[in-house]
Amino acid sequence: MALGEILTKIPWKDILTKGPTLVDAGRRLYDSVKKEPPKIQKSPDNKNEISDTLKSLRREVEELRDTNMKQAEIISSLTVQVQEISNALSVVSSRMYVFLGISFVSLLVSMVLIFKTIFS
Repeated sequence: MALGEILTKIPWKDILTKGPTLVDAGRRLYDSVKKEPPKIQKSPDNKNEISDTLKSLRREVEELRDTNMKQAEIISSLTVQVQEISNALSVVSSRMYVFLGISFVSLLVSMVLIFKTIFS
């Protein structure tokens, strides 16, 4: 499969239009997860009543928070990459239009010169 075919199958318009939305969503998700979880207050009454089950549940909750944090960091990293790709594609798109314009002007100038040479 040629590079041109691969590039034509990528929905560039969607990437360019939805890239900033993905970045914002990733940042909001990361900000909501990275906040410090509230600490569980132990009262002196029930200090001895904490069972092994409760301890294991707390451990699992901490593991879930850690996993959540890692996933949020990955999503944040991915959204930054999408934003960078979106910015790069914008630059490439604008350069393409500039070069297309230059090509069109060159074509017109060459046609004028050809007609001038033929009909003079």
